[in-house]
Amino acid sequence: MPKRDGISLAREIRKKGDETMVIYTSSTTEYAMDAFGIHALGYLLKPVEYTELKKHSI
Repeated sequence: MPKRDGISLAREIRKKGDETMVIYTSSTTEYAMDAFGIHALGYLLKPVEYTELKKHSI
C-alpha cells in the first residue's frame, strides 16, 4: 500500500460517509486548517500532554 498522510486518509473516509472521530497530533500547525476541514475533533501539538488528549477524547 502506498504511503499516505492522515489528512488524505480522513478525506477518503469522509467521502464514504463515515463519521469516525479523528484527533490529529503533529509537531507543526501546518495542517491544522485541513484537519478542521474534515471535521476533526481536535488538533494537538506534540508533545501531547495526557490531560490535553483526555480533554479532546470521549
